[in-house]
Amino acid sequence: MPAQSGTAIARQLRAETPEPLVAQLSHYPGRSLLGEIGFVGLRGLGFVGVVLALQPLTWEQLPGLISGFSWAWLLGLVVPGAPGGLGIFEATAIALLSKTLPPAVILSSVALYRVVSTLAEVMGAALAWLDQRWNVKFQPPDR
Repeated sequence: MPAQSGTAIARQLRAETPEPLVAQLSHYPGRSLLGEIGFVGLRGLGFVGVVLALQPLTWEQLPGLISGFSWAWLLGLVVPGAPGGLGIFEATAIALLSKTLPPAVILSSVALYRVVSTLAEVMGAALAWLDQRWNVKFQPPDR
C-alpha cells in the first residue's frame, strides 16, 4: 500500500463523507419555552414549600430563593456529578443561598426536596400505569 500524505487522506475522507444535515426551524419554539419556564417555576414553588416547612421566610426572601434554586437546578441538570458525592445542585444552592439561609437549612431543604420530587415522579408514573391498565381493561369490544 503506497504511503499517503495527511492532506491526501483528508481529501479522500471529505470526498467520502456526506454533507451534514442541518435542521431548520420554521418558528421559535415559544410554547416549549413557556412550558419549561412553568415547569421550573413549579419546581421552585415546591422547593419554597420544603424550605417553609423547615424555616419561616419573609416575602423579600422569595425571589432570591426561587432564582437561586432555578440556577442550582439548571447547573445540576447541565453539569454531570462531581467527585466525592457532592452534587452540583447542592453546591450551587449553598453558594447562592448561603447569604439568606444557614447551610444546614439549605442542605436539609435540598435533601427533602429530592425526596418529595422523586415521590411525586413515582406517583405520576404509578397513576399513568394505572390509567393505562384501566383503559385496557375496560375498552369496549370491537364490532
